[in-house]
Amino acid sequence: MLQFLKNLISPNWFIPHGHCYLWQPGLVSLHIVADALIAIAYYSISFTLFYFVHQRRDVQFRGVLVMFGVFIVSCGTNHLMEIWTLWHPAYWLSGALKAITAFVSCYTAIKLVSLMPKALAILSPVQLEEANQKLSQEITERQQAEAALRHSEARFRSIFEGAGIGIAITDMEGHVVTTNPALQRMLGYNENKLPEGYFQKDTLPDDMGWDRYINLIIGKHDYSEMAKRYLGKDGHLIWGRDCYQMEQRYLGKNGQMLWCNITVSQVRDGEGKPQFGIRIVEDITARKKAETTLKQYQEHLEKLVGERTAELTKVNEKLSWQANHDPLTGIPNRYEFEQRLQEAVSNTRMQNQEHTLCYLDLDRFKIVNDTCGHVAGDELLRQISSLLQSRVRRTDVLARLGGDEFAVLLYQCPTEEAVRVAQSLQESIQEFRFAWEDKTFTVGVSIGVVTFDANTSTLAGVVSAADAACYEAKNRGRNRVYVYQADDEKLAQQQREVQWLTRLNQAIAQSAPLNLSAAPENSFPGDKSRFCLYYQPIAPLNAESKTEEHYEVLLRFVDDKGELIPPMTFLPAAERYNLMPAIDRWVIRTFMELLHHSGVQNSEPQVENFSSSPTGSVSNSFVAGASNVSPSPSLTPYILPPSSFTLYTINLSGATVNDDQFIEFLKEQFSIYKIPPKMICFEITETIAIANLSKASGLIKELKALGCRFALDDFGSGMSSFAYLKYLPLDYLKIDGSFVRDIADDPVDLAMVEAINHVGHVMGLQTIAEFVANDSILEKVKCLGIDYAQGYVIAQPQPLEFN
Repeated sequence: MLQFLKNLISPNWFIPHGHCYLWQPGLVSLHIVADALIAIAYYSISFTLFYFVHQRRDVQFRGVLVMFGVFIVSCGTNHLMEIWTLWHPAYWLSGALKAITAFVSCYTAIKLVSLMPKALAILSPVQLEEANQKLSQEITERQQAEAALRHSEARFRSIFEGAGIGIAITDMEGHVVTTNPALQRMLGYNENKLPEGYFQKDTLPDDMGWDRYINLIIGKHDYSEMAKRYLGKDGHLIWGRDCYQMEQRYLGKNGQMLWCNITVSQVRDGEGKPQFGIRIVEDITARKKAETTLKQYQEHLEKLVGERTAELTKVNEKLSWQANHDPLTGIPNRYEFEQRLQEAVSNTRMQNQEHTLCYLDLDRFKIVNDTCGHVAGDELLRQISSLLQSRVRRTDVLARLGGDEFAVLLYQCPTEEAVRVAQSLQESIQEFRFAWEDKTFTVGVSIGVVTFDANTSTLAGVVSAADAACYEAKNRGRNRVYVYQADDEKLAQQQREVQWLTRLNQAIAQSAPLNLSAAPENSFPGDKSRFCLYYQPIAPLNAESKTEEHYEVLLRFVDDKGELIPPMTFLPAAERYNLMPAIDRWVIRTFMELLHHSGVQNSEPQVENFSSSPTGSVSNSFVAGASNVSPSPSLTPYILPPSSFTLYTINLSGATVNDDQFIEFLKEQFSIYKIPPKMICFEITETIAIANLSKASGLIKELKALGCRFALDDFGSGMSSFAYLKYLPLDYLKIDGSFVRDIADDPVDLAMVEAINHVGHVMGLQTIAEFVANDSILEKVKCLGIDYAQGYVIAQPQPLEFN
């Protein structure tokens, strides 16, 4: 080895390297200087690299840099050997150095190749700049986030500390981490932490919810009901079952029980893992106490309402009973009876049944009332009701219709059986004795019986038939039973009157003052009511009577079709059911209103007390609301020129003659409408005058005292006695038309008319002939010296209208 080294540096083996350059000084110098400079540069680079690697221990690729420095040192040493071999040809040494340099360079090259991917991954300056900017932005955002976090934490702390409700933060095991002052004050603890396990041991045992709370906090879920998860806007998972509420009771430090509303929430991180729990505790003790009080109050109210409802039910039952029963006798009243009767009428059609209605009207009941008073009459009605109730089946219906009228509905009872029942009722009442104080009375009963079946038309028809049968029983002597027969003409007439009763009541209800100021110019009274006024001129037959015009005011009824109904069709029903006073008042009021709007005014002094309030006049006023109907189209309205020389005659019924309030009503009408009484003449029939002579005489005197005139109508149709004429202060005597219409052919009628006219003139009365239908009759009455004529030869009745 030693020999090898000697040979390595021995210059004897080869010729000096300089011989290759021919020892030309310039050439040798060039190589020496170049190799020297290269060596110096290589050593400088290597020193710099070693120094950099030594100073920057964090730099990447330190090993490669060191190997690269060794490689450069080897290269520099080889250049120095080139200078050495110029004079000392130690080629073994030079080759060894080159071998070392080759090894180092190859190793370095290999390392560089293997490190190339990492080297290429090193960012460029531009990329570094961008990375730096991004990093700077991230740092800024991080700082902002940290500031926001600090602000959020401060805000949370502020809310946590200053919240008015209790808040507790628990770990994942359910242990309390911290509580806020509100919760501490609520539970009576001043420390920052509650006693260990407070929520477990101080929760009342009958309140559930703690296990559920722990399961929620530690993340245990009931997978039989998989919790839904949602992705929030910030990318965090939201669990649909991470929160629940419950009401729970706690014991405070002072032993007081607290009702609390608990809201338990679970807080998760961005990956959905539970982190901790928040328990919000709200003291609802006051609310619970209020709810308890309210519940007790509600229970109390429900009890009161129940009691009140029971009372109202009883009251309603009582009111319902009272609404359907007669308070005096305790049996069903008219309303209830009509309901039962309507059901019975309907059942006859649906079930082909046969029922019977008995209509009862007590006889001589008024004697008890007038003799002993209404108290006795009421007691009689009670006893009669009990008697009747004991004589009918429990399934039948006994009712009091009003006054002394009763009705019995016999279910599924044919006529023969019904007649036996009715006779039994009649005999029981006939045998009954009513004792009051020291008096004893017997009463009777008139009973109308009607059987109805599937062929019966209406309830009204059944009632009308029963009423008509009862009326016929009274006409036949009272205290008897009369069975309705459909072909009985008398009963048919009575039924028609009952039907007219309804129509007349409706007409009276619809009648009202005219209000002509708002009516069209061609309107007439028929436009305002079912009733309308007509008139017929009464023509003077001598020069003395021609100083004034004379007209009779007539009443007509307009039906639903607009056709006129003559008075004799509906007046008998009106007289029977006492409707004539109301109808007479409508005629007078309507006629005077027509006169008033025509311009006739009272300019003469009148009797005192015209403006005084009439007694009872309010009860006779009419309800507004009339149907718009027209007179028969064949009759053209004739316009009357009213003046102070015109006399109008108005008929009065017997009921009005007996009406003590009529004079006051008439005074009121004269006062309201300012009509001169001398323009009005009233007339009554001879029959009415004779039947009510004293009343008629007194009424005529009072009317004449007002300034009115008076006429006696249909003279000759009654008793034809001239004696009573002396007691009636009349102005006109109207000869009955039954004598006048045959005066041209019958000498007896002629003699009768002549006698009546003569007596009338002797008594200072003016005479009027009715039913003057043709010229021959007119000539006869003129020859007899009769003062006035009335009939179709003069003029037919026309609708009444004024200028």
